[in-house]
Amino acid sequence: MNSMQTTALNSSAKHPFDKYELDENGYPLQEVVDIHRLDLRFQETRIERTKALARLTQSITEIGLRRPVQVADTGDTLILIDGYQRIRAFNALNRDCIPCDFCKAPLGAVLGEWFDQQHSRKLEAIEEAWLIDQLLHSGQNRRQIASDLGRSKSWISHRLALLDGLDTPYQDALRKGVLSSWAASRIFVPFARANRKDADQLLQSLLQSSFSTRELELWYSHYQKSHGEQRTHLLSHPRLFLDTLKLQQERREVKEPDPEQRWMRKMDGILRQLSGLEGQIEKVLNPLSPLDCDDAHFSEMEAKSREGERMLAAMACTIQAYLEL
Repeated sequence: MNSMQTTALNSSAKHPFDKYELDENGYPLQEVVDIHRLDLRFQETRIERTKALARLTQSITEIGLRRPVQVADTGDTLILIDGYQRIRAFNALNRDCIPCDFCKAPLGAVLGEWFDQQHSRKLEAIEEAWLIDQLLHSGQNRRQIASDLGRSKSWISHRLALLDGLDTPYQDALRKGVLSSWAASRIFVPFARANRKDADQLLQSLLQSSFSTRELELWYSHYQKSHGEQRTHLLSHPRLFLDTLKLQQERREVKEPDPEQRWMRKMDGILRQLSGLEGQIEKVLNPLSPLDCDDAHFSEMEAKSREGERMLAAMACTIQAYLEL
């Protein structure tokens, strides 16, 4: 089996497909293909990443494509193996052709080699499950898929188990990137089994307003403890509930300190000031010769020091008395 090579496009080109660099024989250094000729059968096995797509599109606009897409040339068709995000970026830029690395081999062999190497972003577990499911629907069996991907049959089974309980609406939310794999398996699968109607209602809210995985976990924990009107409110206004909960938490964190805390903070400030004065006392006294000494001035300094000492001692005695009660 021929290995798939990755040749980066000249990154200095503003629009790399307007003019191709040629080798000494006059052939293009980089093979390109019309996007409409590509078989995008594995497109539904990849999660959409809106922010990453925006960054990639901007990068292609500025410096060109740094890594060509990988295509399996089976003789009958050109199947896109890796580069679905790059295809989306090129479509957004209205570009019809894209650089490709072709591998002329059976689809299973090309998939197996790419699956082991995965030069770009590694697939998430749920994406691997979608890939296996797609191959099963194309007529392959589990033994053949396991052999092509270099994995065991039990690994194949574990990946497919991720799809158990995830009906089409939930899988679509995963593909769109509005639902994480963790939230799908740990929250929505058990939620739908217990109460499909409520789970579907939460999913609709999720499609309208984004929730972090932590927010979903927090919401679900409160839902499980709720009943009656409280549960109805949670389902009707999940974002409002989470925002209110966050505001209450912030208020607790910035609440007014109690008298003991205020006293301790003030005392800390006083002690820091005393520490600073202690470090300065020698600098104040050392430069003075006996002839420069002002007895009245030194007497006042000593009196203030003793007054401070008396006050600290009195507070220490008061605190000690309370401790001995």
